[in-house]
Amino acid sequence: LPLDGTADGTYTITVVAVDNAGNSAFDTFSFFHDAAPPLATSFFINGILSESIPISEASTGTNVIFVSAVLADSFAGVDVQRSQISLEKRIFGFSLPTYTVVTGTQTITGDTFNFYPINSLDTPSEEGEYRIKIVAYDKVGQDAQSYLRSFLYDKTSPKITIIAPLADGAIINGPS
Repeated sequence: LPLDGTADGTYTITVVAVDNAGNSAFDTFSFFHDAAPPLATSFFINGILSESIPISEASTGTNVIFVSAVLADSFAGVDVQRSQISLEKRIFGFSLPTYTVVTGTQTITGDTFNFYPINSLDTPSEEGEYRIKIVAYDKVGQDAQSYLRSFLYDKTSPKITIIAPLADGAIINGPS
């Protein structure tokens, strides 16, 4: 059977034995083939689906209290004891993207993995690029599959500088 997940499912093998006198016997053996790893089907920031925002524009100015991911495995099921969710912050100044793990707590409710940072992201000093990382295992021991969803945390309002007219309340008479 292929190992790419395209043939996952239940299979039955039946063996029939017939002797020279015409007597027969049979036995059946069923097994389950699961080669596909679990999937991260959805990512959330504070319970709001993050896939609704294009990846290049994924940003939030809202305090980040928790992030979540929903895992699914259509055959063996997700191994909730081994699977993990984390939040990582990008550190700039390196030639390759480098991340540090944010300290926090993981909880699991059904197929939803939640991560609560010890300190919610709620100040401009915590601004930056973050990513939700989920490492998923299924119950038959498939190799871990990692899924990432990046977002930008930005609490700083844009600055507006009016450059013309030069004086507040000035009267403009024609183009300047």
